[in-house]
Amino acid sequence: MIQEQINKFLKEFETIPNVSKNISQKTNLKDNIFSIITNSKFRRTALDEVSKSDLLNKINQAVENNLPIEFSIPFGSYKSYKLKKYESIYWAEVFNVYYMMQYALPISFIYSPGVIISYSYHRGIMHEVNNIASADITEYQTIFNEILNYYNKILPVNFKLRMQAINDLYNSPEEWKRELKELYDVNKNNWLNVYSDEI
Repeated sequence: MIQEQINKFLKEFETIPNVSKNISQKTNLKDNIFSIITNSKFRRTALDEVSKSDLLNKINQAVENNLPIEFSIPFGSYKSYKLKKYESIYWAEVFNVYYMMQYALPISFIYSPGVIISYSYHRGIMHEVNNIASADITEYQTIFNEILNYYNKILPVNFKLRMQAINDLYNSPEEWKRELKELYDVNKNNWLNVYSDEI
C-alpha cells in the first residue's frame, strides 16, 4: 500500500533536478558555497548582517573540517487532521524535497564532502499536543522517509536526504519532557512580555 502511494507520487519526478554544473568559480571555495546558498532565486528578502556573519562562520567551520554543508528543515512530520488523508504525504512534500534538491545540488558539484539536508521533527509528542493518533503520525513519517530514500538512491553519493528525530538527541525521554515542561512554564508566565510584538 505504502509503496503504491510512493510510486504514484514520484512517477513524474523519477530523476534528480536538472541543475547546471556551470557554476561561477570564485577564487575561494567558501565564497562559491556562500553564493549558492544565498542565491536570490531561493530568497524572498535580503540577507541581514547577523545572518550573513553566522552563515559565513558555519561555512568556514564545515570547509576547514572537511564536513558536509548541513541544512535542517523543521517540518513537524504531521499534518492537520482536518485534511483529507492527513496521515499520508501529498504533492506539497514531494515538491518541497525536489525544490530543496534543486537548491543544494550545486554545492555537491564543487565541494566533495557534499550536502546533508535533514528534515527534523519530534517523535512521540504530537499525539499529546493535538490528539493525532500515534499510528497516523508514524505512517506519515514512514512514507515521507521512503520519499527521501527514493531520491537518495539517485542523488550523487555526496548528497544525502534524511529525517532527524530531535528527541533522539536527548539522553532519555525524561530529559526532553523536563525541558518541554520548563519551556512551557516560561512561555506561559512571560508570553506577553516576550512576544508582545507578535500580538
